[in-house]
Amino acid sequence: MYEVFCTLVQIKRKLAAQIRRINNAVWQYKICVQTGENMKTVILALLVLVVVSQGEALRCRCEGSKICSSGRIETCHGFKQVCGSIVTRAGPHVSFFKSCMSADSCRQMSHSQVSSGYCCSQDLCN
Repeated sequence: MYEVFCTLVQIKRKLAAQIRRINNAVWQYKICVQTGENMKTVILALLVLVVVSQGEALRCRCEGSKICSSGRIETCHGFKQVCGSIVTRAGPHVSFFKSCMSADSCRQMSHSQVSSGYCCSQDLCN
């Protein structure tokens, strides 16, 4: 009788260990599924953001630079988030350019000792 009892206790312990392993596997599976669903949501949100940001990119006049042809319009990308119109004076020489610029660069150039100008953030405002 004692041997049967010991055998039943061993079987119970083995079953409990297997149930714990199954519960852990189910828990890990749920985490994977939730992470996968969350990842799908994040990817979809990023895709929508990229499409919307491309549709609403700022456009600026681009003139007076070697990379611009006169009267050209460029679409701003990346850190270039404002339109700038800058006039530079070096002695008797005066030059100008209009282009997409970073906000910091535009602010610095528009208020320096050798240049002046303005920064704006609406389409073709420069």
